[in-house]
Amino acid sequence: MTPKGFTLVEVQLADGVTIDIYNLHTNAGATDADQKARASNLQQLSDFMTENSAGNAVVVMGDTNTRYTRELDTIREFIEGQNLTDGWVETVRDAPAKGSKALKCETATMTNECEVVDKIMFRGNNYLTLTLGQWKNENEAFMGKNGSPLGGPHGTRFTDVGVAAADQTVSSISIRAGNRIDGVALEVSDPTESTLSHGGTGGSLTRLHLASGEHITSMEVHWGKKKDRTRIFYLKFQTNNGLSVEGGTPTGSSATMTAPEGYQLSGFHGRAGDSIDALGAIFTRIESTTQQQQHPTYKRKAKMAALAVK
Repeated sequence: MTPKGFTLVEVQLADGVTIDIYNLHTNAGATDADQKARASNLQQLSDFMTENSAGNAVVVMGDTNTRYTRELDTIREFIEGQNLTDGWVETVRDAPAKGSKALKCETATMTNECEVVDKIMFRGNNYLTLTLGQWKNENEAFMGKNGSPLGGPHGTRFTDVGVAAADQTVSSISIRAGNRIDGVALEVSDPTESTLSHGGTGGSLTRLHLASGEHITSMEVHWGKKKDRTRIFYLKFQTNNGLSVEGGTPTGSSATMTAPEGYQLSGFHGRAGDSIDALGAIFTRIESTTQQQQHPTYKRKAKMAALAVK
């Protein structure tokens, strides 16, 4: 079972200006007992926020496992009690009433009108105003041409989201491949030297070294079947200087993920064993020297807590 709980990171935006970022995962299930346990989870989080984030600007996000339509789910009460705004409710539609029909959608046809259990909630304070610029469920961007998620369900899940940092310097990108993709690695030289490596050690190694000011801006992924299991067959990375590195065998099922303007590839998430079964991109902001001077490096204080299931 996936561990449940929440983390708190205090991010300093400027001298004396901070925001509390909560990441949570509450108890799952739809039975009365599940909903009561989840209500207890949210109450514990609310109590913690009252004690530790009173008067602070806050963002709360994660897998709440809640729906506004469930009779015993208390997401509405949690939001009202902490004076939060749900981004979906603010920009797409008012929260559906308790007891009404659930606004569920099939994975392949997910739109903004569908209520998902992953929610983003926020509030400002007396000196910091948080404004939501736009809301879009990007489900379609992670689907293949046949409506299935990119890659396959096999291998062990991994993610670099905890170490991918804004303004980090990527020195090289490596692909290990034969007929399929065996492994992928991103070498980071600053602010901390590290290698974000996933998959196995088979295949031939191909590496692209990045010049100063060069960033990886797109990732092309192809997938197919091997022994009835979906695997990543081909990868291609391209930089802002027009250079690229590739490996594997192209297939008829593919997708290209392109970094938004001002962002770069800083890590991966997916599933892997001796080879890569599924792969997604993590993009972080590229900050210029001028921006760094205006906005000091984030100072983070992390707190972690487990939710007790009653």
